[in-house]
Amino acid sequence: MPILVLFIAGIVEFSNLVITQNRVSTASRAAARFGANGGEDEGMVLVALNAVTDTMDLSPERWDMWAIRGEVNGDGDGFVSFQADHVYGAMQTARYTTTLTSILSGTLQAEVLYRLQQEFDGSEIIINPGQAAELKFIGMLVLYDTKFILGLDSLFDLVNSAKTIRQLHVMRRTGLDIETTNGCTGVFPIGIEANIRSLTPASYPDEDEFDYPNPPPVLAQFINNVGDVPLDEANEGYVYKLDFGYGPGDFSWLQWLQTTPDNAATLAASLQWPGDNHLQFHDYYENDDVQMHIGDWSAINTGNDIWSASSIISTISSDIDADRSMRLIIWHEGFNNGQALKIDGFAIFQVAGFHFDPANPGNSWLLLQFIRHDASCGQTIAP
Repeated sequence: MPILVLFIAGIVEFSNLVITQNRVSTASRAAARFGANGGEDEGMVLVALNAVTDTMDLSPERWDMWAIRGEVNGDGDGFVSFQADHVYGAMQTARYTTTLTSILSGTLQAEVLYRLQQEFDGSEIIINPGQAAELKFIGMLVLYDTKFILGLDSLFDLVNSAKTIRQLHVMRRTGLDIETTNGCTGVFPIGIEANIRSLTPASYPDEDEFDYPNPPPVLAQFINNVGDVPLDEANEGYVYKLDFGYGPGDFSWLQWLQTTPDNAATLAASLQWPGDNHLQFHDYYENDDVQMHIGDWSAINTGNDIWSASSIISTISSDIDADRSMRLIIWHEGFNNGQALKIDGFAIFQVAGFHFDPANPGNSWLLLQFIRHDASCGQTIAP
């Protein structure tokens, strides 16, 4: 009987360890994604902690985090720059000292480079230095000391009843580090009215309603989605469907300069990665205001040729295939009769699917996966 009890207890402890490891991995991945989209170190910490705030002890004594930033050389076999900054924690985790040694000795640098050089060919991993050449990257290394719920220290060869879980995620940098009071760059011409709620099984579109991708995603694939949650309370992974229009819960096409034609060519140019609002934007009412901030007004693109334009369809499809994170405009009350809308904020989304109806544009829609609210730029300066 004691052996059976010990066996069951071991299974419980191991299951708890796996769950905790997945949560730490989620925190590391979310923080790295935030940084890759232009977030600063402090924001990366907040994103990591928010990812686990309801499930884990947030005491600094249990955590250590390093924000990693750098650039790979032109051959893909070394670094132009590499920086790992300790951004959170009391430096008391069991593996803090060994981790610090790995940074000083270059072991961590080698691990990061190895990950950036990886290509996947089916089930085979191929190391290709060219894959990493000239990449700018951001990562988050997280250590978390977990205590076993049944205290079976010796079973797992632990020290001080703690096991350090280590997770490292590194991502290609897609955004710029910018001060929050600077105008936003890298904004894409899609305006989202804020009164939307995340999808439920009843509200999720049927498979045959999708134009792209094929096959379309099913709701169960969005494992972090919680249904019927308003946008202002969204967490990473929630999914929203927005119909085209100018009312509550709709999306609209935008253009940065009101004097450019309302057509697919104008929209297609601004949808190209990494965006051109920093070159084109002029406030709808103040033409000399060329930096995009909360409170500014953006012109609306009402072009009739958008819905059947191959340039629009191919660009949006490519964004889906690339899992591309895009900074979009949020608006609420400010709307000028189909001519312009007032910017209330910004958020990062990934397009997950779409349907365009050239005969009846009001039946068109976008499926968007929420990544995060974005306060990294475009904030107005306090008087």
